[in-house]
Amino acid sequence: MRRFIWIGLMVLALSACSTRMLYNWLDWLIPWEVSDYVTLTPAQERQLDSLVAKALAWHKAEELPRYVDHLESLNGEVARPMTAEQVRAHFDRSHAHWDRLFTELIPMMVPFIQSFSDAQVNELLAEARKQERERREEYASLTEEERVEKANERIEKSIRKQIGPLTSEQKAIIDRYNRDRNQTLEQWLAYRNIWLAQLRDALLMRADTEQLTAALHRLLVSPDTLKSEQYLTLIEENRQSFALGMARIQQSMTSRQRQKLHTALGKLQSDFDALAKG
Repeated sequence: MRRFIWIGLMVLALSACSTRMLYNWLDWLIPWEVSDYVTLTPAQERQLDSLVAKALAWHKAEELPRYVDHLESLNGEVARPMTAEQVRAHFDRSHAHWDRLFTELIPMMVPFIQSFSDAQVNELLAEARKQERERREEYASLTEEERVEKANERIEKSIRKQIGPLTSEQKAIIDRYNRDRNQTLEQWLAYRNIWLAQLRDALLMRADTEQLTAALHRLLVSPDTLKSEQYLTLIEENRQSFALGMARIQQSMTSRQRQKLHTALGKLQSDFDALAKG
């Protein structure tokens, strides 16, 4: 659902494209992404365009300055060896950006969702189930070793975009994390079943503004309430391990990697600042 509503905002930090260019394309990218899930009427397309314009105006005015401050703080800290606690604090701060975003968006989304016909709801749910089925089949077809390799590739690619080629030591840290972390596939699948069921219920009761608003908040801002205590414990342990691994990678960075990261963060900060003022 997050991907369906707000594609691209957090991808900006990792994109090889110009941040300013990508951000300024969001008013086109978001409706294009929505069209993958549901066929809109001309009136709904205009409604979505208005929603996106309003959301982007709020985001530029209120959120981009927060991103600038966050990046300035992060860029100052990465100049010195960081602890796992510092890394985790930045993860939590990034998560807070998401929470504010969806808290603001939900009241805008409600009337748009309420305009859906039963046929459109069925179309959206069918596409969501299809994508979920494909994701499940993809994971189910992998051996444990293949899952580790896939996770290694994903994390290495994300980090490489920011600091350049990784050293053998840094690759080993990533591999160790992926081999030692708690395996949560079964819990994740159970959670996804609950999430999709509640999405279906939210869409079916969309005429009730209060219930729809509460359901969207639960799905988008407070999804942890849908997870079991065991799953939450395993997730927390994995987050702590990941923060420790990222701290070790940051501590092991070469001078060239540090400079590249400093430059990348500075460029992103400058781009967000220009967008906020533009």
